[in-house]
Amino acid sequence: MSDRPVFTYQTRLVLDATQASILDAYAELHGRAERTLFAALRAGNPVNELKREFLPRFGLTARQFNALRVGLDGKIASIKERRPELIAEAKSRIKKAESVIAKLSGRAPGSNKLHQKKRRLATLKARCAAMEADQATGAVRLCFGSKRLFHAQFDLAANGYASPAAWKADWQRTRASQFVVLGSGDETAGNQTCQATLDANGTLTLRLRLPDALMALGGCKTVNLTGVRFAYGHDQIIAALASSQRIRARTKDGKATIKRIGTALSYRFLRDDKGWRVFASVQARSVEQVSSAA
Repeated sequence: MSDRPVFTYQTRLVLDATQASILDAYAELHGRAERTLFAALRAGNPVNELKREFLPRFGLTARQFNALRVGLDGKIASIKERRPELIAEAKSRIKKAESVIAKLSGRAPGSNKLHQKKRRLATLKARCAAMEADQATGAVRLCFGSKRLFHAQFDLAANGYASPAAWKADWQRTRASQFVVLGSGDETAGNQTCQATLDANGTLTLRLRLPDALMALGGCKTVNLTGVRFAYGHDQIIAALASSQRIRARTKDGKATIKRIGTALSYRFLRDDKGWRVFASVQARSVEQVSSAA
């Protein structure tokens, strides 16, 4: 595996109402399948068995399921990597809180401030104990849609919601606001599901393969997103596309074959308050090292 860094570039998409609704539906399906997969993995189900189940259940291709799994694996790995630091930070806060309580106990033993500090200390200890228990067992907890938005339902007015229905609509929309399309160097244009082509005017057209479950929405298997231009990294993406080529090779048993080589291009589609953006991730190109006598 190459040790070259991976750079990510982003741009905003210009979509019509039909295209936007298709991406909305893709994100909703992706989010629903991702949450179901996470629950199934926590229950101890083997990934291979889940893949055979998920393809017909959610109307996904094998490559779309792999993107789902890889993205989820990344989230799980990130939590596990970050957790020891969070435990250390929690212990530091506990130590500080205990010091403050000790000082207040000597000065104002019956004060309301001391009472609140003790409540805060109990909360910190409970959170720290829960994280340590998860660290010991390897358990991972994920809140799809963010913890902040989830807790907003318990104080609607303070968080700008007029009703539980308004909060729920925002919650569901946030949980269906993005999806990942995984790339590979041995696939055409570096990606089987989302293939970019260079147009005559220098912009890109993204040809996005829809999940089988959504093909009826656009009336076809794919949706074409035209006029895509990245303010930064556009040339790097074009170079990655140009690196995709078919070459003659031989299999392990010596048989002649044709295989594709190139640079992987992965895409993440994200919806915000203004619409849809796309993030393209590509490995940095190797730079020729040149020495000079000067």
